[in-house]
Parts: sequence; structure tokens; C-alpha cells
Amino acid sequence: MADRQTRVYRFGIIPVGVLIIAVAVGFTEFRYESEALLWHLIHGSTYQWQGLIIPVPLMYDLTTGGSSNSIQVVTRPGRLRARRKAPFGVMTAIRAQNQAEGSKIEDIDKKIAIGLEKHGFRLTGSRSIEVAGKQMQCQERLAENFRSYGSAFVVNCQVEDKLLFVEFYGSASLLNEFYSLASAIKGVNAK
Repeated sequence: MADRQTRVYRFGIIPVGVLIIAVAVGFTEFRYESEALLWHLIHGSTYQWQGLIIPVPLMYDLTTGGSSNSIQVVTRPGRLRARRKAPFGVMTAIRAQNQAEGSKIEDIDKKIAIGLEKHGFRLTGSRSIEVAGKQMQCQERLAENFRSYGSAFVVNCQVEDKLLFVEFYGSASLLNEFYSLASAIKGVNAK
């Protein structure tokens, strides 16, 4: 009888315990990647928000951050990948209700830009892109060595009427991916 109990213990409880520990460690090390995959299982690869269809790449997650006028598409490495300096990035889309609110958002962006310059970010260029059928002007700021992650960019884009803003904060290696993602945002009625 003791042999049978020993076998049940060895072949039942121990493997289950090891599996539980492996899942817990895996989730801890790959938490953000796991959250992104779960988001995609629930929502798919696009999200409709305030008249826009926003593409969400596979290793990205989407959050509203508790605000009805902004949304973020985020990629961040879990602990294991972060130790290896994996890239991180946040793309934020902001809708102003009117031009007065848009002017306030523009002023906040200018104040943030001044603060960023005090922390090593410098204006390196500007670009024009099309987002949801509207031309946007983007300003790029680069920090060569940001918090030991390496090069990082902050990009602020806005349409002329100040009703739509698209911003990026993240690893320099994701800059082109940001522009591709922003350019892929379409209006709900766009074909």
C-alpha cells in the first residue's frame, strides 16, 4: 500500500507542482508578452475607437488608460527580455473634442518637449505622415542613452486643426514600426 501511495505522489503531485511553478515563473518572466497574446485572442488584430480603426501588431497590447479621449498601443518586454535590452514602445492616439482642447494638448506637448530636452532628448528632425486620411506633422526627439536602454525617441504628430494627435515614446529600433503603424490607422468609413 505504501508503494502505491509513493507512486501516486511521484507521478501525480510532483509533476503538477512542477507545472504550476513553471507556469508561474513563465508568466513572471513573460508577463507583458502573455498579456498581449491574451488581448489578441479576445480582440483580434484591430481595434475600433472614436471613428478610427487601429491596427494592433501581435506583440502589442492596447489600453485606454482610463481616458475616453486617448488610447495606447504598447509593446514592452517581460523581465527576461528586458534584461537583454529588448525594445519597448508606446504609441498614443489622442482625440480632442474641439480646437480649444486641441490647443491645450498642443501646449502640454510643448511643455513636455522642453522637459525632455533637459533629460537629453534633442530635436533631430520632422516628418509628414498621413493618418486616417489626414496629413500630420511630426517632430522627432532622440536621446542617445536613455535609462541604459540605449537610443530612444519621442515623436509628437498632430493634424493642422489640432483635433488628432499621435505620439510615440520608445526604443529607436521601433521608430519605423511606429510610422508604419500610425500610417495604417484608418477612418471607419475608409476603404
